[in-house]
Amino acid sequence: MDYGADAYRRFLLGDDYGLEQVIGLYKDSLIFFLMQYVKSAVIAEELT
Repeated sequence: MDYGADAYRRFLLGDDYGLEQVIGLYKDSLIFFLMQYVKSAVIAEELT
């Protein structure tokens, strides 16, 4: 499984769609991670 590594490599080479794919893959996990620190789903979503 790739888990976004290919999309990230494409982003590093200048492909903006690669970044969109990485964000799509990890957005929910990042929100949950940030919620542990900021204690607010709204703020975590804004930070993401």
